[in-house]
Amino acid sequence: MADGITRFGDSDSDCGCCRNPVSENIEHIFNSGDLASFIWNYFGNIFGLRCQHMSLRANLSQWWVIRPNNIIVATIMKMAPIVIIWVLWKARCGFRYGNKKSFFPKLIFSITKTLTILTNQYFPNLKANLIWDDIMSLTDKRVVCKKSKVVLWNKPPINYYKLNSNESFKEGKGGGGGIVRDWNGKLIMAFSIPLGSCSSNLAIAKALLFGLQWCMENNMEQLVLESDSLLLTIGVQNQGHVPWQIEDTVAKIRQLMIEKDCSIGHCFRKVNMVADKLANFCHRLQQQRIFVYFEDTPKQVSGLIILDKLQVHNLRIRNKKNSEVIFNDII
Repeated sequence: MADGITRFGDSDSDCGCCRNPVSENIEHIFNSGDLASFIWNYFGNIFGLRCQHMSLRANLSQWWVIRPNNIIVATIMKMAPIVIIWVLWKARCGFRYGNKKSFFPKLIFSITKTLTILTNQYFPNLKANLIWDDIMSLTDKRVVCKKSKVVLWNKPPINYYKLNSNESFKEGKGGGGGIVRDWNGKLIMAFSIPLGSCSSNLAIAKALLFGLQWCMENNMEQLVLESDSLLLTIGVQNQGHVPWQIEDTVAKIRQLMIEKDCSIGHCFRKVNMVADKLANFCHRLQQQRIFVYFEDTPKQVSGLIILDKLQVHNLRIRNKKNSEVIFNDII
């Protein structure tokens, strides 16, 4: 295949980065030449990577697929190859068109300075004027920056009912589950329905529709719907597009809600644990199962129903976003 460097019309020229200049090509300029090899090896040693005797594609891949010890180092390793290639290209053009000789210390300084600036921009809560030595001190620290939030299942208003639903997949088969409770947190109905082969979005939409239809058939018109699927919630609210596979199901849900003046809201998965367990339970069933008595619910579900009724709090834990990470999280 023709090398992209030929577009510049001087592909037969010798490079200016080697003691024994050879004909230029992309692999040589950005990876195998004396200048590129030194730069890659220098930064590869810092992050524990082996960059010698590898193609450019393989070299870039190892930088982008490796899992570092913490979020800051992970971000730097995503940016570093781009910065290195850009600096190598500027060095090549500087020599080719400006007759400027490149020196290793100058290029390394340019790369580390750029990475330091980018790191401070990506993590605005880091210690002021973070320098390259500070960043290098983080490479061996095994820290995962987590954020926790206290959450709980909220009871519906007095004389209202709340329907929570969810989906589950196992061995290529989907299913749904859900629970209807009154304003005291008392069980009205719970269900587990096997759905066979279907997408995750379709399973969670069908689970919500099943629960909604049951409530309508039993004259529960003052109803609040709750799902941990933001896509489904926004789709039912008609505030965004949904995949074509679930358009009909979402349309049926929306129509029933308009007729009975229902509302729907989004909740965290930790709040929706009862519906999640009921959805998982469907994989043990051959046909749909409805529970109207608390004593008949699966053991892994009954305990969670009691905790929700008593308003016991739960913890939602997730990785922090870049802007939320502070220097003390790493140190």
